[in-house]
Amino acid sequence: MMDFLSSFEQSLGGYTVEKLTERNYRDYYSVFESNADYWEAIKGRPLASQDCLEAVCYCPDNFDKSKVYCLGIRKHDIPVAVVSLLEDYPDRGTSFIGLLLVDGGMQREGIGTEIVTAIINASDGRFDSIRLSVEPSNTGALRFWQEQGFTVDEVEYYKETENLPMRFMLGA
Repeated sequence: MMDFLSSFEQSLGGYTVEKLTERNYRDYYSVFESNADYWEAIKGRPLASQDCLEAVCYCPDNFDKSKVYCLGIRKHDIPVAVVSLLEDYPDRGTSFIGLLLVDGGMQREGIGTEIVTAIINASDGRFDSIRLSVEPSNTGALRFWQEQGFTVDEVEYYKETENLPMRFMLGA
């Protein structure tokens, strides 16, 4: 069986997927900058370039860093999105989307849906479910995730934030 990252990239035909590193994360600053209103709402301050790598590569305390995928996605060599994926988080059998950010000028063109479909395809057979959380005031994101088949997980409210937990059951 192909590893998760290879399967994700193969499912996302037409795009180039690369791991974000100290060397290339600045290439994706435009994706963050085009979503400056989101950044200010979440962090309460303007975006700084060094925040990009930290946001995409967030790793919970005592979590295996090898199970965190900090990814940049390009189409025709143009950065279009960043995504953070965590394997077996918050528990075994769960894939967690920490962040999906599509360039603001390219939203509503189906890129986000293509990325989510690739995540679902790469996760099926490896995980039982995919989880994420959404800021309740971010109604556009909430609607987007519901359109992708995610539902609010009434059982799993996050204690440390007011975010709405959402889940997509695989293999159902």
